Amino acid sequence: MEVDEGRWGSKSRTKVSGSDWSSMPNDQYAPLLGDRPTFSSSLNSFEAKNYDERSVRPRFIAAAGSYTLYILLIVIAATIAFYVEKSIPGAPLPIDVFNETRALANLGDLIYLSKQRNGVPVPDRMLYGITGRLAMTDSGLDTAAWVQDKLAEINADVLSLGGTRQMEIVTRTHDGAVVEDDDSSAMWYSGVTNVLARIPGASPRALLISAHYDTVAYSPGASDNGAAVVTVLEILRELLSIEELPYTVIALFDDAEESGLLGAFSFAAYAALAHCRLVNFVL
Repeated sequence: MEVDEGRWGSKSRTKVSGSDWSSMPNDQYAPLLGDRPTFSSSLNSFEAKNYDERSVRPRFIAAAGSYTLYILLIVIAATIAFYVEKSIPGAPLPIDVFNETRALANLGDLIYLSKQRNGVPVPDRMLYGITGRLAMTDSGLDTAAWVQDKLAEINADVLSLGGTRQMEIVTRTHDGAVVEDDDSSAMWYSGVTNVLARIPGASPRALLISAHYDTVAYSPGASDNGAAVVTVLEILRELLSIEELPYTVIALFDDAEESGLLGAFSFAAYAALAHCRLVNFVL
């Protein structure tokens, strides 16, 4: 080993030949190794002090795999929780979601209102003689009240889910007569009950969505016209999620359609369209 202090001043320069390296004491390695740990002269001892990369790499791979698996499990659990919540009856849903489960439940309510005999529910396999949702009867009035309650429920759901829009709900009972042009005969009626919902829009022009809620006698009225009633309820829920509609929307749940379109006639005849420049009927 040589030390040259002439050129470098107080600093020393150390040269070690290959033959001298193994014979140098450990304390003489400091100028070359700095703060590194003391090495023994045995290669086996060096490997024993955890400087072997072959032992570090598997631990790193195992740790990375564990974290990846942990994150994957969290994602799977969150996805399952989301779909489980959607499947729970009554669980909150976004305002603008058409929920077929809720629509089918509402249809079941309408069928239940139809399956009465003298005010008493009839078992599924004993449907002969059921009342149906007859116009201008107690079962018809019960159905009108059910529709009005469902509309109020939609307003409440919109507010609970952070929405601000609300629809106006009106129930009107009509008495009158329909005059036939052919023979000037008249059909008198009394107690026809229509339920209306109105969502204001940017234009005074209006879009009318109509579905009658009554049935013929002895019918549960699922397809005629319960399916349309529950569909309109879901449509109104979605429309309330829109910040501003281009047109005003009026939903008419009319009575006595099976008795001769009396509910629709009453709606049209008693100035219900006075503020509407354009009305489109969607049946």
